[in-house]
This record gives sequence, C-alpha cells and structure tokens, in this order.
Amino acid sequence: MSVADECVKNLYHPEVQTMPREQLRELQNEKLRREIDRIWNQPISFFKRKMESVGLRPEHIRTVDDLRNFPPTVKDELRVNEESYPPFGDYRGAPVEKCIRLGRTTGTTGKPSSLLWTQRDYDIDALISARSMYRCGIRPGMKMTHTHPGGLYAGADRLGSVVEMMGVMNVPMGPPLSDDIIKSHLELWKQLKPEVYVLFGPVVLRYHEAALKLGYDPHKDIGMDILLIGEAACAYESTRKKYEKFFDCEIHNLNGSLEIGVIMASDDRFHTGMYAPEDFVILEVIDPDTNEPTPPGERGYLCLTTLDRDNIVVRYNLEDLVSVNPEPSPSAETHTRFYWHGRRQEVVNVNGKEILPVDVMVALNEIEELGERPVEFQMERWGKTQDRLKVNMEYDPARVSDTTAFSDKVRAHFHRKLGIDVVPELVDSAVYRSTYKPMRVIDVKHEE
Repeated sequence: MSVADECVKNLYHPEVQTMPREQLRELQNEKLRREIDRIWNQPISFFKRKMESVGLRPEHIRTVDDLRNFPPTVKDELRVNEESYPPFGDYRGAPVEKCIRLGRTTGTTGKPSSLLWTQRDYDIDALISARSMYRCGIRPGMKMTHTHPGGLYAGADRLGSVVEMMGVMNVPMGPPLSDDIIKSHLELWKQLKPEVYVLFGPVVLRYHEAALKLGYDPHKDIGMDILLIGEAACAYESTRKKYEKFFDCEIHNLNGSLEIGVIMASDDRFHTGMYAPEDFVILEVIDPDTNEPTPPGERGYLCLTTLDRDNIVVRYNLEDLVSVNPEPSPSAETHTRFYWHGRRQEVVNVNGKEILPVDVMVALNEIEELGERPVEFQMERWGKTQDRLKVNMEYDPARVSDTTAFSDKVRAHFHRKLGIDVVPELVDSAVYRSTYKPMRVIDVKHEE
C-alpha cells in the first residue's frame, strides 16, 4: 500500500477531506451565500445589525474573500447580547423551541455563556469530531475515557455522544477532585485498560504520580495507547516526543470550541498541524490590532465562520492565538492545517514581547537537567507589562546539586531563546495541579 493510500485509509470522509482546494473554496462560497441570505432574510438580528453597521447587504458578500468586510464578533459581545435580549440573546439562528440541548461554557475566558444545539447542530458537531478522532487512529470497539466535568458544561456530553456514535465505549470519569477519586479512577482503568485517553497535560501527570504511589506501573497497568491532549507545546516535536516517551503512548494534539465543535480539529501521524473541517467552517487568522489577515506562519487570532448549522456564528474571533502551516501537507488531506498556541488571556507582556505558556514550556523542556519528565510551572503576571518574568518551576533535586548555577543556566537559556529576563523559582514539590484545564498564568500583585 502506498503512503497516499495509507493516508486515505485513515480518513473518516476521504471524498471531502481530500477535495481539491478550488472545489473546496467553491463549496464554501456556496454555503456562505446561503448563510448570509439567511441572516438578512430570516433574520438573525444580531448579525444583520453587524452588516448594517458597515453598510453591507447580501449582494456584497458572495465569496469567502468578501467576508473580511464583515465586522468580527468576540465572546464578550455575545455575553452582552444575552443580557440585552435575555435569556439567550438574538444572535441564535434557530428558535429555542427547535433546540434540544442547553449547555454552558466553562468560563475559562470570563463569565460562562449559554450554548444551544438543534438536532442538526448536534449531527454536524458529531461529524466534525468523529472525523478528528478517526484521524488519530480511534476505531470502533475501542474504549475512550476522559475526566471532563458534567452538568451544564456540555463538553462531557458532546464528547461522549460522539464516541458512542462511532461505536467506541465512552468511559466518563468526572474531574479528579480528591485522592480518593483519583484512586477509584485508576482502579477502574486498571481493569478496563482504555486504549484512548482525553486529558490535559497537568491532569495526565497527576494520574501518573498517583499511580506510582499506588504501586502501579503507569505504562502497563492502565492502558493509554493514544492520548488526545489539548497541550499547545505538543505541536513542537521536541516536547511531543518527550511526552510520548514519558507516558509511553502515541500523542495527538486537538482543538475544540463548544460553539464550533467539541473536537473541531486534530493532527495526524505526521504532526504538521491540526486540520480544520473547512467544509463546515471558514478559518481566518487575523491580526489582533487590525483584524487583517496575518501572513502564513505568523501568530494571530483564530476567527471562524460556521456553515450549515442552524445556530451559526460569523467571523467569531475566539481570541485564541494560532498560526497556519503554509507548507504542503504530507497527508492526502487538503484542508488547512493550523497550530494552536494559547489564549489571549494567557499572554504575559515582558518588555513588549508577548509570552505564552507554550513559549515557556518549550524552552524548559530543552533544559537537560529537567530530565525526561514533562515540566510543570506557573508564570507570574504582575500587570499589563513587566520587565522580567518569574517562573515557578518544578525540578528534581537529585539531578541538580547547585541550584544557583542551575538558575543561572535557566536565565541564560531564556535570554537566548526568547530574549527576555526570567526569575526562576525552583520548587521540588508540585506546583498547582489543575483538575481540568491548565492554569499556568497567575496574576500576582508585585512590589519591588
């Protein structure tokens, strides 16, 4: 079997995922015209007002290239709209009586917002997510476990329903809120040995540490052949290989947003970026200041327009920092690949340079004395800008005999790699272990 044939075999919908770019763009244009007409004529009032505010009419937006004239929307606008038109705002594309599921976001970037799905939205979300997971090697008959919180937060529900649709056993555990809960999770995993885990970096490490305390061999006793991880640094080969070696598994990066798809995008075995489902979304990367497109390869905000859903969004700026991989894909897939670098809320401005946790993690993982174990750390943000970056970082005293010399080495490495001054705070006990998403930036009132 050729490499091309092997790549196609690993696609959920090969006819769409390998569609020529010209044909894919025409499909987007056709679907976009339909959505713009619906906004204007139905109407979807919030987005129609956006058009009217800059003098746009449907005839002005006939192609994807025309879309840049449509004002972007950020999440805070949707929150304000919900308050102005309670309880769900007037930006929804479907009436409430047509919706079958209400959910809330986690509020990672601020106040939680409401989410609504129709059956059509559910089906498209499932299709997009199944495509992403199939790309990572997940197949019917496998078992997949995760620790997403439940209740109104819809991540656990959406993820579970997708894998069940695929014929994969869904093993939802809930967050690791205590040592007793962690122990019970590990005991079940030892019996089931799930092949697939969906976890964030600090949570994986937390279970690994607990397994060792219980006398388990984490590499043999609890399964985990495939780890789907929302960890920006794993887009970098050096960090991904370090994780794979330490956890003894295959790692794939994923990206999702409940407004777009619980697992909207994932990478494949070549690890050259995550594939956007461009038959269902139009992806833009825009400059944070000008809203103009960023050059390929440069960081900018992820801006998405959804297609075919009942509850659509148009030029929705998630304020996630991403970059597009402009190089030819080694796979048979033709859809755009992108790397996720972090969220706007995680930026720490150090002497005019915007530093994200991914930048710190990649730099730390290059330091030999920190060993094979993934490094956990927290960055201190002292205000809008600061002259140096304090990094509270774990280290192994058995590998570092002279902490002063080691701190000097860390400072020199960061200065060479990132061009900033750092203040390393070495701790041999664990920094804060999140029970869900990483919390690697802490706001601290700093006094000289």
